[in-house]
Amino acid sequence: RAGNGRVNHMLGEMPKTLPGIDIVHVPYRGAAAAATDTIGGQAQMTFGSLAGLMPFVKSGQLRTIGVCTEKRTALAPDVPTLAETIPGLYANAWYGLFVPVGTPKEIVGKLHGEIAKIMESAEMKERLVGLGVEPAPSTPEQLAVLMRDDLVRWAKIVKDSGAQLD
Repeated sequence: RAGNGRVNHMLGEMPKTLPGIDIVHVPYRGAAAAATDTIGGQAQMTFGSLAGLMPFVKSGQLRTIGVCTEKRTALAPDVPTLAETIPGLYANAWYGLFVPVGTPKEIVGKLHGEIAKIMESAEMKERLVGLGVEPAPSTPEQLAVLMRDDLVRWAKIVKDSGAQLD
């Protein structure tokens, strides 16, 4: 998705912490509008998901400069990461399943076990890759660490870049 405060906005703010780089954030109502303006020359670049922009790349309308993942992705192994040029310029998208505070640990464990089985199935892996998502199952504890670390990292990026949400 496009717009203020979303990951694509923050990715554009990150290089602004480097000397001599200034990028103007233009909020769009969606990735399709941002891609259309980039194709038409009204915008110089856009940050977006591989799944959403790959049709434009395959048709020759857009060129991929780099992926925003921390490591090269199996979805586009020949495309370098932006972090290879600008260290620290990455944003790994993640999804989590959340339950109310106080949910018994046995229930959390059972849910995690069943979801882990589904995530390991060939059918689910194929479906996710088809949507442009690289599966990376984890535990509830690993998700808690990821969330904590991401909060600290993104708070620093917002502060250092001077990003505004208008």
